[in-house]
Amino acid sequence: MKKIIFLITILLFTGCNQINNTPTKKVEDFLSKYQTLDEEVMRELEDNINSDYNLTDDGKKMYIDIMKNHYQNLKYEIKDEVINGDEAIVTVSIEVFDYSKIIYGDSDIADLKELNNERLSKMKNNKEKVNYTLEFNLILVDKE
Repeated sequence: MKKIIFLITILLFTGCNQINNTPTKKVEDFLSKYQTLDEEVMRELEDNINSDYNLTDDGKKMYIDIMKNHYQNLKYEIKDEVINGDEAIVTVSIEVFDYSKIIYGDSDIADLKELNNERLSKMKNNKEKVNYTLEFNLILVDKE
């Protein structure tokens, strides 16, 4: 009897592990890290802002707050999963705030810090959203 229970437990554990190891599940886990403001995601955001942006300290804080809101309001739907051997493509429809017109729009402001502050203010108040279709390419490595 103990052998049967042990065997069932192993089969259930193995089956559950395989369910959590699908390409779709990996993409869901990845996107969920943004929605939940995972520690690693936030650290990468802060590192990126500190190294690549010409912002004041207040501007950096505002940008982080904008991106937190952006990430938490991210919506997605898995559209397709295609597995070919050790490779997979997961197609996702994603909805996010549309900042492209703000970031790449024209402005009369010549001072970069002033321009960035204006853009941040517009981004903070933006409610317009956009949909994208993304393809995530995954490769099986060490059974993950």
